[in-house]
Amino acid sequence: MGLQCLGSSLDMLKMGLHHAVPSVGVDPSAPSVDVAEKMWPLIRAMAENALESNVECIFEGDMIVPKHAAELRAVGGEKVRSCFVGYLDIEPRQKCAEIRRRANVAELPRARRSAIFLCPTIP
Repeated sequence: MGLQCLGSSLDMLKMGLHHAVPSVGVDPSAPSVDVAEKMWPLIRAMAENALESNVECIFEGDMIVPKHAAELRAVGGEKVRSCFVGYLDIEPRQKCAEIRRRANVAELPRARRSAIFLCPTIP
């Protein structure tokens, strides 16, 4: 079994590049599609390394667009899965409740079942 890589938001990587390596030119206030294109070579290299090393990772954030997911799927086949969720007008509490209600937790490995419930408790 390969190493385990817990997923984290690519926003941290974006801000790290912005502050620590400004020469890369990542502008966090730019449209997300522009940031995605700027960051894609790094994200792709990280994902390909995870595939080659048999490390399971979750890459989360709007820095991955459908064409990038398709590119990775072409390289990694069934090892690569993607999910794009978007909504305009819904309260976070309602969206989290819908995710919990519709999640098929029984299909997830026991270690990952809690990942479905990462939505914060919003008063």
